[in-house]
Amino acid sequence: MFEKDKRYTIVYIGDMLAFTSRRNVTCIESGGINDAVLRQQRKRKKFRLRIKPEDMMVFEGWDACRLDSDTHKFSGNACFNFLGSKEEIKELIDTKNLNPAAELGKVIAVEQRRKDSEDETYSFSQNKEVLVYPEIEISHAVINRIKTNGSEWV
Repeated sequence: MFEKDKRYTIVYIGDMLAFTSRRNVTCIESGGINDAVLRQQRKRKKFRLRIKPEDMMVFEGWDACRLDSDTHKFSGNACFNFLGSKEEIKELIDTKNLNPAAELGKVIAVEQRRKDSEDETYSFSQNKEVLVYPEIEISHAVINRIKTNGSEWV
């Protein structure tokens, strides 16, 4: 999966806080998901991944996508939270995700819109969570809530 001297973006669900994170890495020694030796962007230390394959996605190149954790408002919901429309995220994952073991049923598109208040000095953004792959059955509380209640601006 990983080829020597190529750059990759690894999107994963963290074990501790359960929010979507990213690592920009360069492959030092080729190998599979947990066999390759990698180095994180701007770091010297080499490492091997210790993330479950179903909890990560791998994209070629650095900064291949935008995540909700790139903003000031993010969710610790143990799902893959991408910023953008459902169609954009689905096309990105279907064409560029290199990890076939990723649990696609946990992919959420977080659509954002800016709402200005009457007071022109204050504005905030609203998020709307949309399932990218609603046809995939998965036992997950957040996914089941979105399927049951639908998407709302929050």
